[in-house]
Amino acid sequence: MNVARRPLLFATAAVLLLAGACGRGKSEPRAPSRPARTPIERREQAACWYNLRSIEASKRSMAEEFRLKKGAKIDWYQLNDFLESADVCRCPAGGTYTLGPIGTPPSCSIHGRAPAQRR
Repeated sequence: MNVARRPLLFATAAVLLLAGACGRGKSEPRAPSRPARTPIERREQAACWYNLRSIEASKRSMAEEFRLKKGAKIDWYQLNDFLESADVCRCPAGGTYTLGPIGTPPSCSIHGRAPAQRR
């Protein structure tokens, strides 16, 4: 190998390693509401849906206490006092939760909306 090309080779290898460390080599997140296939995915989905139901219950409590009407916009800061813990703000699979206005159920960027609970 030509000695003059070694720095270029090492620079290229460093760029490839950094690109992998920054997430380029990772698989893309699942499409919303795609059925969970593995036991780990099923557990993550169930935990996510539990979190979404907890967030929805907190939104209802907040709406009752402050007499908010349907469609009133809220943010995480306002909802913080009504959440059971900070852990319900994170999807176990790494998705992002969207609160939505009062009267609209929250959703996850990976698992979608939680289905209605069976009674």
